[in-house]
Amino acid sequence: MNDEIFKDKNLNKNYELKDLSAFQNPSLYLVGFMGSGKTFIGERLAKTLLYDFIDADAFLEKKTGQSITEIFEKNGEHYFRELEHTILCELKEKHGCIISTGGGAPCFYDNMEIMNANGITVYLKVRPDIIVKRISEQRSHRPLLKNFEDDDEFLVFVKNKIAEREKFYSQARFIIDADGNIEEIINKIIKLVG
Repeated sequence: MNDEIFKDKNLNKNYELKDLSAFQNPSLYLVGFMGSGKTFIGERLAKTLLYDFIDADAFLEKKTGQSITEIFEKNGEHYFRELEHTILCELKEKHGCIISTGGGAPCFYDNMEIMNANGITVYLKVRPDIIVKRISEQRSHRPLLKNFEDDDEFLVFVKNKIAEREKFYSQARFIIDADGNIEEIINKIIKLVG
């Protein structure tokens, strides 16, 4: 792959896409909304490809000694997004890894640019109704969702948030329909990045 310049029509920024053939085993970044299966699929994909697996949120929690919820409650979302950006800058030096990102990570600072320039990005695209089914019971553990008790109100929130983030997620090199069977999704990703 030759060096290319991509113009991000949403942010009016230019960024270089590195020639990944220069990397030995470039990392693969999984992006998408919470509940899209980034961690679940990432762990299985890493085993299949014999790559290391890094959950960026778990990595951040280990480095700070605090849960994501604690960081949100004590310092707010802005501080969390700064930490998340710092973690992604650190992880860009890793090669041969599957990296599961937080759902909002691609939407802040130049995080999507960093991931695209330093690895292969895959957007796991999932319908909002499936997201709601997957994470309904986890709402109390997710800072942005803990105040939703009504499923209809929760679905509207998820639809709106995905629509807001789509312009960032869609900057990924590959977009995979991740509504279905996990093995099929993993096989699709392997074919695309192989």
